[in-house]
Amino acid sequence: MRDLYLHDKIFEPYISKAEIDVAVNRLASEMVRAIPTEDTVFICVLKGAFMFFSDLMKQLGSGGRQEFIFAKSYAGTQSTGKVWLSELNADALSGQRVVLVEDIVDTGLTVNYLAGRIQEAGPLSLHICTFLFKAEVYRGLRTIDFKGLTIPNYFVVGYGLDYEEKGRSLPEIFKLKG
Repeated sequence: MRDLYLHDKIFEPYISKAEIDVAVNRLASEMVRAIPTEDTVFICVLKGAFMFFSDLMKQLGSGGRQEFIFAKSYAGTQSTGKVWLSELNADALSGQRVVLVEDIVDTGLTVNYLAGRIQEAGPLSLHICTFLFKAEVYRGLRTIDFKGLTIPNYFVVGYGLDYEEKGRSLPEIFKLKG
């Protein structure tokens, strides 16, 4: 992999497609052992989690139901400190086992907000899954039940993650160079 140029930034290779595949397979196995996935509602947080969510659902097979929600808290490479959220289908979550599927959890602002909104719907249980976890900056109140990879506080793109809407469709992950 070579360096990647997006807008005014340069990104360098960080996590290969092979490493991503291993992490997704491991997460799917962990989930199957921990919860009855065939009776679970999986919520994909758009836009970033779409590639991870798709790969994870393929590994989990035909069980479960999928829901989608749009959330945004970043502008450029920085968190805005606020979460914008589309409508949540609360009726689909009431009394159900729910797994919230995120692309990345850093400070915890978005995941805490989303988890709070889901809890208001009255699920039977709520688990949180993220592909990337930035433990050193996480200040959230929720336990992250399933973590794909723990990374330092790098700004990353690829595999669903973007920089100003560029880089999402890359099959691997790049980090900001420098």
